[in-house]
Amino acid sequence: MSNDLFNSLRKRVFAMIEKELAIGDCCKSYEGAIEVAVEYPNYFEDEKAEKAPCWYCITLHCYVIGCGRHYDFKGKTFTEALNKFESQIDQWERRHIDG
Repeated sequence: MSNDLFNSLRKRVFAMIEKELAIGDCCKSYEGAIEVAVEYPNYFEDEKAEKAPCWYCITLHCYVIGCGRHYDFKGKTFTEALNKFESQIDQWERRHIDG
C-alpha cells in the first residue's frame, strides 16, 4: 500500500512540475528528486538490533512548486511521513487549481 501511494505522489509531483515548466523555464536540475531516510536506534538503545526505526524522513528537492527548494516530511513510521508528504502535495495542487 505505501509503495503504491508513494509512486502515486511522485507522479502527482511530476505532473505539477511539468505544468510549471510549460509556463516558464526557470528550474533546477534536481526537480522532483526524492530521498527516503530511516534512522534506527544505536547500539546502546538496542543492543540486540531488534527495535523498529526511530523515524522516517521523505525529502523532496523541488524549486518550481512551493515556496522553498527542499522539503522534509518526517514521521515515526513511513506511513506517517508519507501522509505528511501527501498533505503538502494536496495543498500545492489546490493552489495550482485556484491560481
